[in-house]
Amino acid sequence: MDDVERVADEVGILVNGRFAVQGTVDELRNRIKRIRIVLPDGKLPVRVPSEGVFQKLSRREWIVTVDPFSDALFENVQSENDAVSADVIELNLEEIFKDVVRGQKPQSEEAKVD
Repeated sequence: MDDVERVADEVGILVNGRFAVQGTVDELRNRIKRIRIVLPDGKLPVRVPSEGVFQKLSRREWIVTVDPFSDALFENVQSENDAVSADVIELNLEEIFKDVVRGQKPQSEEAKVD
């Protein structure tokens, strides 16, 4: 992935035969970021933002990868959850790829009708 990040003009990530994201490496790195929130004791995240691509909750630490990231989104997620602390984490192309793929539903789940 490091080689792709260094030489590619444009990158597309396919999941289940569809483009999940595409753009230049710089566009993707500027657009897709992780928000790390430390929640108050005994609290769960209020809601996953609609921009959420992937999330992981481990005890009090909630990590949500968002696309597109904005300062307003960060402030909103932070205030909604009464965050003890919050950070924005820059991602490299490999981390973006992993979170985008992990966050996509398998094709068989998408085809299900409730």
